[in-house]
Amino acid sequence: MAVGLAIEVSQLLMYVVVNNARLTDTTDRLVNTLGGYLGCVVLYRADRIADLADPRTTPVRDPAPLSPPPA
Repeated sequence: MAVGLAIEVSQLLMYVVVNNARLTDTTDRLVNTLGGYLGCVVLYRADRIADLADPRTTPVRDPAPLSPPPA
């Protein structure tokens, strides 16, 4: 979030100093924040799916006994 803010501030300063065509807008900031949040959610869920698919991290249940226990 801080990186996006730094980019927007640098664009604003470049517009003021150099008068370039890059403008900063509150919509940019909102969409960048939303995109970062959605990216984190997707990454978190993909990591969870990968953990579930990995046999080393899947809990192993005790196999059923082959013969009945001794009486």
